[in-house]
Amino acid sequence: MSKYILGNQKHLTLNDRIYIENELAKGTPFKDIAAFLCKVPTTISKEVCTHRLSD
Repeated sequence: MSKYILGNQKHLTLNDRIYIENELAKGTPFKDIAAFLCKVPTTISKEVCTHRLSD
């Protein structure tokens, strides 16, 4: 059984993305961010990789 509670939405919302951005700025690991958002860590990782701005 999964330890993540399935949400009723498939995609990340703008508020989810803002939360991810703020937590990454604080150095929070993907695992902790994912647990708060009830997503798997891979979802957070993919989101960051997909929308990363290169310097």
